Amino acid sequence: QKGFRPVLLEPGGKKPVGSDWTNRPVPSVDQFTGYHNIGVLLGKAGGFVVDIDIDDHELVPVMEHFLPHTPVKFGRYYGKGEQTIGHWVYIVDEDIRRTVINNPTGGVAVEFRASGCQTMAPCSAIWDPNIGDGGGVDCVRWSGNAASLGELIPATVSTSYLIMSFRVASISHYSLKYFKEGSF
Repeated sequence: QKGFRPVLLEPGGKKPVGSDWTNRPVPSVDQFTGYHNIGVLLGKAGGFVVDIDIDDHELVPVMEHFLPHTPVKFGRYYGKGEQTIGHWVYIVDEDIRRTVINNPTGGVAVEFRASGCQTMAPCSAIWDPNIGDGGGVDCVRWSGNAASLGELIPATVSTSYLIMSFRVASISHYSLKYFKEGSF
């Protein structure tokens, strides 16, 4: 109803079911069992929906200062007592491929998920080996009040502005250590 194109994901995981999932028709409701996760197709095939996936949790408050506001955000608990809202959803005006900025210490810091990608949507659950002693289930949840989801629509922004905001936030965060407090 909100224009998202659902993708059937493997039970308990992030991987789409079958091959050529970006070109398949929208799955019917009966294809989703109580165990399948739900993905959202991104990029041109998904109606120009994109997901900024913030994997470096220290970047979340930085992104709040640089990225345009969007009411559609979600995240997981990652084995902690507090939810990290690390997925910000937008609608853009032109197609773009996936872009990644790596953390200087290794691994993905933030990912601009777009054409050729999908994102695991809220109400999905995943086995996380970092929870408890040996792992546990972590649920993907919307930020704020789930009862108000009917009113949520992703912000529409220009692709070039969103990419610039995404890059400036990342560069600002990772270059901060090279400046002394109170200096230029």
